[in-house]
Amino acid sequence: MKRGAGMALALCLLLCGCKDYRELDQRDIVSGVAVDRVKDGYALLLSIADVTAGSDDNPGARWLPLQGASLAEAVGSGAGSTGRQAYLGHMQLAVVGDETARGGLDDLLWYLQRSADVHMTLALAVAEGDAVALFQKQEDAQAAAFDLSRAAVHAGKAGLAPDMPLYRFLSDRQEEGIEGILPRISTAEGGVHIEGAALFRGDKLCGRLDPKLTQVLLMARGLLHEGVLTVNQGEGSVAFDIRGCTARLRTQESGDGVLAKYEIKLSLELCQGAQSDSLSAEIKEQYEKLAQSEVERRFVELCTLLQKTYGVDSLGVGRHIHRHDAGLWARMGEDWEKNFAASQITAEADVVLHGSGRSLK
Repeated sequence: MKRGAGMALALCLLLCGCKDYRELDQRDIVSGVAVDRVKDGYALLLSIADVTAGSDDNPGARWLPLQGASLAEAVGSGAGSTGRQAYLGHMQLAVVGDETARGGLDDLLWYLQRSADVHMTLALAVAEGDAVALFQKQEDAQAAAFDLSRAAVHAGKAGLAPDMPLYRFLSDRQEEGIEGILPRISTAEGGVHIEGAALFRGDKLCGRLDPKLTQVLLMARGLLHEGVLTVNQGEGSVAFDIRGCTARLRTQESGDGVLAKYEIKLSLELCQGAQSDSLSAEIKEQYEKLAQSEVERRFVELCTLLQKTYGVDSLGVGRHIHRHDAGLWARMGEDWEKNFAASQITAEADVVLHGSGRSLK
């Protein structure tokens, strides 16, 4: 009995293990990828980490251009030129070209989702122009992936762009009543910047938002928790540190459409504008009204773009109805794009100014 159990255990040990095990020198460690659709399939530019150079935080890197009729073929073709298989388990960022995103991202999404190596926390972004060209505008291969991935995280935390990892974008893609958004990457004299949002209808890029409207969109979606709110005032400007933000949505049926009202609560600290650290009650109230008016004005502009120009529910009003009012969604959901455009969507900002920077007076 014991002998039989021992033999079974030994057999299990022999059968167990990693069937896909390869030595490090047999793999290319991919830190980032640029993806463009071309006439005959896909063109990729991989940033390959050189683990033998640099530090743990900033390893060296090199470019690896690839092409194939499909994404899987393109990634697999790397072994033919380097003798090593691309490993995607450490990939931090995937950037998609503008025209590729307009043609649809489902091929890329399903490839990434089905690849066992790829982490669902992978950061996604849309480039202004070709993704490969944008990667190559960086000073070196290392900066393209590592610095941009850090910039994407910072932009998400600061409210400059959506923090939209693969798992969250896939969730929005599959859920009813909401359209996906991704951070946008643009180029300027100072280099490459991540700011603003790329808007999708289904899996296709259909529009863009500037950073100011993106900030309000993130407020309404509950994705903004800190950042800086800047308001023009005369020849100058007033700036507030956002220390907290919550949003609540209420919906009800109204005639042929929906009444949707957002309540956005902001906790602010003044970081530019006051002449002294101490704020009088009168000045404090003026600044609160100034911030309130700015948020509500931006929200009106945002809704005009989403409802009239692009016709996409990037706010997720439909998702809220689908989750909380099945009867209303049964009546409105089948033609939600039309019903969203006809809905009356408003926002009321509740602003509390806690003080001026460190003083908190």
